[in-house]
Amino acid sequence: GADFRLPGMLVGRALRSLHPHALIRRIDVSAARNVRGVTAVLTGRDNPGLYGSSILDRPVLAAEKVRFQGEAVAAVAAENEDAALEALERIEVDYEELPVVCDVEKAATPDSPIVHEEMMTYVRDNAGRPVAGTNICTYFKLRRGDIEEAVSKADRVFTDRYFSHPVQHVPLEVHAAMAQEAGGKLVVWTHNDAPY
Repeated sequence: GADFRLPGMLVGRALRSLHPHALIRRIDVSAARNVRGVTAVLTGRDNPGLYGSSILDRPVLAAEKVRFQGEAVAAVAAENEDAALEALERIEVDYEELPVVCDVEKAATPDSPIVHEEMMTYVRDNAGRPVAGTNICTYFKLRRGDIEEAVSKADRVFTDRYFSHPVQHVPLEVHAAMAQEAGGKLVVWTHNDAPY
């Protein structure tokens, strides 16, 4: 998606939150819309839909609240990069910062600030089993065999805790897409993890 160039192609850029958890009190895009070369400026109120995999819990653009640092709050389409960047600089956002928890175990405790208050109303498949009133988006237990018997027969028993860093399954994958209206149809070029 990042390698395509077509005549008349617009440049898209997103304004991202510097806050990890905050209410969006006000967003003013009027000055951004007046930048020469800007064709569109959108906020979360322009697109209220949600997306995700097992749970549709993420807006394309945050509307009422940002839930992580770097979440997009506005998007700009412009004729060139300079116009897009100038428009982003002219967008005014007033935030009300909310409490932040940066530890996954603390986030799962009952007294942790809730990130998704509407979790139980989100569309989800059978894999998504959220726990009401918590930050737990799915709960799963796996029990096979007799653990006490297995431990009693083991030559060695190791008890420890292990953590790994966040991973991206395809680190060279550029997160980009391009779309073009052609003959009443929308043609989209984007990355994919398998040739097609």
